[in-house]
Amino acid sequence: MRYLLGFPGAIFAAVGFWQQRKSPEIQNLGSYHVDRSLIGMAAIFALYAFFSGLLVPSGPFFPASVLNYATFKDAVGIPVQIFRMACALLAAHFITGILNIFNLESQSRLEKANAGLSQTNQQLETRVRERTLELAQARDAVMRALEATIAGQPDPSPAADAAFAPPRAERHAPALQVAA
Repeated sequence: MRYLLGFPGAIFAAVGFWQQRKSPEIQNLGSYHVDRSLIGMAAIFALYAFFSGLLVPSGPFFPASVLNYATFKDAVGIPVQIFRMACALLAAHFITGILNIFNLESQSRLEKANAGLSQTNQQLETRVRERTLELAQARDAVMRALEATIAGQPDPSPAADAAFAPPRAERHAPALQVAA
C-alpha cells in the first residue's frame, strides 16, 4: 500500500505545494515568508515520500528486500521513524507560515476598504463644502432682500427671488385642495 498510495501521494503533495507558490494569488501577496513556507512544505513532503513511501518493513520482494527499516538503520544508524517525526514537526512549522496567507489577505482587504472609505469621505467633504457655499449665498441673498424690504426698496437681486421660490418639484406639482 505504501508503494501504491503513500509514495505517489506524498510526491503529488510536494509538487502541489511547489506549484502553488507559482500561482498569481501567492505571487501577488509578495510575502517571502509564505513563499519560503511553501518551498519548505514541498521539500518535507518529498522527504516524507522517501521515508514513508519507500522505506517499509522488510519483505520478500523488491524493493522491500533491499530498501527497508533494517537496511536504513544499518546504513544511517538512526531509525527511520525519527526522520518521519522530524518531517511531521517541520511540516507543522511550515504550515504556520502558510497560514499567514489569511492575515495577508485580510490586511489587503482592509487596506482596499480604507481606501474606498477615504475616497467616499473626500467626496462627501467636497459636497458639504459646495452645499455650505450654496447656503451661504442664499443666506446673503435673503439678508439683502430683508434689508431692502425694511428700507422700502425692492431687491434687484434675482438670487433673493430664487431663495424664496419653492423647490422645483413644488412649482410643477398640482396644488392640493383641502376639503372643508
